[in-house]
Amino acid sequence: MERSFDQTSFIEALTRHQPALEAFCHANLANREDARDVLQAACVMLWQKASDWNPETEYLPWAFTVARFTVLSHIRDRMRDRLVFDEDVMLAMASQTEAAANDFDDRREALRQCLQKLSVDQRGLLQDHYGTQRSAAHRFRCSQNDGGFFRERTGHH
Repeated sequence: MERSFDQTSFIEALTRHQPALEAFCHANLANREDARDVLQAACVMLWQKASDWNPETEYLPWAFTVARFTVLSHIRDRMRDRLVFDEDVMLAMASQTEAAANDFDDRREALRQCLQKLSVDQRGLLQDHYGTQRSAAHRFRCSQNDGGFFRERTGHH
């Protein structure tokens, strides 16, 4: 008996678990841009295979399997471009990453609680660094032109 495709359940699962899939891709690829490209390709592949997913089973292990094959495919394509991990090493890393990514939601909540303990200025510094990908040295150089913004935000005078 063929089961019907529940598009709503699939979209909810994909949306809920996309941060864990993103973490999985980043952990398995050294380059942030490559990880973003692979995440996008994995999401497309997940959508193409959506009717294969059984909503009565856990979504994340199934999605990790698709993402793992997408990562491996990307690595095989890039083998001729530069030095990359051997496929056996990649498979071992993927297993460890998959286990760590299963704890992703708990870690994200713990991080959220830690961030709440910081002052607005301290959170701003973290956002400046991780959100804009600018180095501390770049922000410090820029602060020389704005009257010591960096020193005010960090408390260093």
